[in-house]
Amino acid sequence: MRIGAYATFGRLDDLDERFEGVDFPVELALPHRPERFELILSHLDAVAAFVESRGIEVLTIQAPEVSISDPNALTWLLPVCKFADGLGVGNVTVHPEKCKDDKEKESKRESFLRNLGVAADTYGGTLSVETFAEDFWLPSRQEIVESELPMTLDVPLVGSAEETRGLIRNYLPRIATVHLSSWSEDERHLPLDEESAVLALLLKGIGFEGNVILEYKPWHWYRVRGDITRLTNIIETGEVRPFPPIDDKYREDKSMWKFK
Repeated sequence: MRIGAYATFGRLDDLDERFEGVDFPVELALPHRPERFELILSHLDAVAAFVESRGIEVLTIQAPEVSISDPNALTWLLPVCKFADGLGVGNVTVHPEKCKDDKEKESKRESFLRNLGVAADTYGGTLSVETFAEDFWLPSRQEIVESELPMTLDVPLVGSAEETRGLIRNYLPRIATVHLSSWSEDERHLPLDEESAVLALLLKGIGFEGNVILEYKPWHWYRVRGDITRLTNIIETGEVRPFPPIDDKYREDKSMWKFK
């Protein structure tokens, strides 16, 4: 089990700023907005060169939130897989797509699975589909399981500790990456808490060999390094210890949205 944290960028020219202070393994998230991703698609070699020049260990890559059912999906998905292979990264997370109703889901399902399969056949690692919260996503959590697709389990997007534990126990061989963070009624992707540590110990106890990625809101990035150390110690000792209370002190101060 390898532990790292989510790190992303929006443009080539902000790579230096966004990865300042990164001295831990990461999930490298490509720009999630389609219009921004299009601008860097032809410059993935430059992103790879930056990562290698900084000696950043990339555990997994998060693809942009672009439709996989689209007829032209392979024009971006295949280069992303090639990018991952070039960095020696064994997992790429892709996103489900929002559908208005069951009829739209059915019309997109075949092309989604076909494009995903073509890309998976060319990639030397595992393409996994992230779990989103509601059933109107294609594929939903249930559909990921029914289709036996590789999964990226986003813990706060499941929203139920009991259901999360059930997925971990019953679907473990097909879980490639776990996005670990806490949540409240109003927010997701908050810093780790004791329940997060319990889930991490469950993963260790049943032999999970994939990635555990701390995925936080930007104003909590200052917590990442310390929480990786805390979680590592908990996993090594088996003793759950309290995490610091959640502090939103940097929510409105974007100059502090960095890894300290």
